[in-house]
Amino acid sequence: MKIIDRDITEDERKYIYDDFADIEIGLGIPQTERVRYSYVARENGDVVGYASGINSNKWFVLTDMCTKWEYRRQGLGLKLLLFLEEQVKAAGVRYMYTWTMGRNNAQYYKSLGYECFTVLENFFDVEGMHHLGYRKDF
Repeated sequence: MKIIDRDITEDERKYIYDDFADIEIGLGIPQTERVRYSYVARENGDVVGYASGINSNKWFVLTDMCTKWEYRRQGLGLKLLLFLEEQVKAAGVRYMYTWTMGRNNAQYYKSLGYECFTVLENFFDVEGMHHLGYRKDF
């Protein structure tokens, strides 16, 4: 066996993912298509916010959500997140989770019905700046 220090090629990635699928099939796990949902907010031709994630079975992971600094606290993030939630619920998703950081983000997700399921303390080498896992059941 030889270990090579380089990025995985697309052919190698496909081979690995196909092998994962074979393992899941062997375990009796039904195969479902993973779909990425992505929504972008634009103003005057510029991207000012986005929300994106991937569904798998009845779960959805919110992988990316951000608004430009000058557009924060104006409801744009809320609009994007609620729109995304409605889209994935309509597709049959029953659970959603995300990772976030900081102090304010935790309160934001709590206010929207998300519950913290894990805390990785001082993840960013800044006292009190944790990496937080939040989930919401629909």
